[in-house]
Amino acid sequence: MSKALCDFCERGNLQPTKIARVFDYKGEPLVVQGYTVLVCDQCGEHVTGVAEARVNERLILEAKRKADNLMSGTQVKALRERLGLSQELASQLFGGGPHAFSKYERGEVAQSTAADRLMRIAEMYPAVLGDLAAIQGVDLPSSVRSYPVPVSGIKIVTITVPMDTRREHISEASMSKQQVNTNIWEACAGSC
Repeated sequence: MSKALCDFCERGNLQPTKIARVFDYKGEPLVVQGYTVLVCDQCGEHVTGVAEARVNERLILEAKRKADNLMSGTQVKALRERLGLSQELASQLFGGGPHAFSKYERGEVAQSTAADRLMRIAEMYPAVLGDLAAIQGVDLPSSVRSYPVPVSGIKIVTITVPMDTRREHISEASMSKQQVNTNIWEACAGSC
């Protein structure tokens, strides 16, 4: 494999070098560690090749996500998998388009702040997945419907309701949904 020749001095070889590069982001300095440049071993000129530019763009995006307090691509993937969602279903529930989660997870695109918050809420309260599915008109696989997740010392209790029980029967009950939820939390508070 031949080394790339410097276009500036035409005698030196370009060597990949990782640096810390500082950008202005929202009026603040954004430091990107591991930014790769090609440095001429003769004249010291810095250039960036196509392959390095692709990697650098992902590093910049991850630094922006961190500055904006958004989950990284790796964190988005881990959350999606913990919730038992495919990329396609996650896109339908949280928005962003048909291939959004593939792009989020590969670090090609950052999710919106709203999508990030919604994903975090769904992880803390997985029952909200059913509500999101109803809003979007999407069927959840049975593996997702009763997914219990312990969150911050709170034990999530999964309540199994017979399949012949319909929403209209629940709405006719004497207690509102809020009263039912309050009673469940009160009943669970001492023993969960």
